Amino acid sequence: MNRWGEGSRRGGSKAPKNDPFRFEGEGLSFRAKLIGSDDVECARGDRMCQEVMQRLKNRVKLSGEHKQRILVGVSLQGIKIRDDKTGELVFHHPVHKISFISQDSSDTRAFGYVCGCPQGGHTLIAIKTEKAASLLVVALRDLFQVVLEMKQHEMLRAKQSQEKRRRASSFISCLSKLGQFPTWQQSSILRNDYYKLTYLVDLQD
Repeated sequence: MNRWGEGSRRGGSKAPKNDPFRFEGEGLSFRAKLIGSDDVECARGDRMCQEVMQRLKNRVKLSGEHKQRILVGVSLQGIKIRDDKTGELVFHHPVHKISFISQDSSDTRAFGYVCGCPQGGHTLIAIKTEKAASLLVVALRDLFQVVLEMKQHEMLRAKQSQEKRRRASSFISCLSKLGQFPTWQQSSILRNDYYKLTYLVDLQD
């Protein structure tokens, strides 16, 4: 099971085309209310999320207190939840800490997400959105896709860089054996021309 609950998939069926630039800086911001948070046993599970969200909603009703108004920021830094009046940071969860998202099956304006805790274990954060929760859920889905693609691109570049270094080193070794250049350890010139040789190796492709 991936990080998306069944409710999230239904809500995100009309996802816009990914735009990685919209997640830079402060990213996107959504007005909402904080229903509450509670520890959960598992990192994933739609049924678990539905039960915990219902429990949190019941807890709020019994308390008679108003839900805290918040701003939910969605950016490359993850999810940042701030108090709508003071701007004080309530929660900050990086993307890699978020393991599951579930849209409330009984309320189109509510959803919850599970995240890892610094001290261990997992917590579910339940949120009541100003507009349809699917808008925020889709934004999160797009964010995760952008972060995944960035990570894959980073890994590819690292692999290509490692391959270039290996081929350049092999090229230098061959030249040294042919007597055209001194050994790597003896030649500062070769060290300075390392990237030039890497470029020459690329031209051979």
